[in-house]
Amino acid sequence: MKALNKQSSKVFLQLIEGLREPSNGKKVNNAEDIFMPVHIDYFWQNEHGRHYSLAHYYTQNGDMMSDPEMTFLVTGEAILPMSFRQDGLGIHQIALIAESGEAMRVNIRLQGDLARFANGWMKNIKEQQGL
Repeated sequence: MKALNKQSSKVFLQLIEGLREPSNGKKVNNAEDIFMPVHIDYFWQNEHGRHYSLAHYYTQNGDMMSDPEMTFLVTGEAILPMSFRQDGLGIHQIALIAESGEAMRVNIRLQGDLARFANGWMKNIKEQQGL
């Protein structure tokens, strides 16, 4: 499986700093609304690791739309992109499933694509949010 690179991992760890329990979340908006804030949620933990969601959101017809949202699995060794969702384009891709009591299932090619995208996205977040 493809993990975030070293620089992206550093940005990701800054984003999740302080989220200690599942159901903890926060918003990073250091760009004073010039760029979309980053929403971070720690939503689940199991034997595979800690599960997080990172997203930009906008409102369309009163609905919150992801632009994009990605989920990540943080293990003892790596940060692994799991899924990608972009509501405005109707895209929802799941590359890694890490359910409780089951072996992880992965689409290696898609998971690698998500890791490449996430590395670029973390670079953009770092620049846009001044991390």
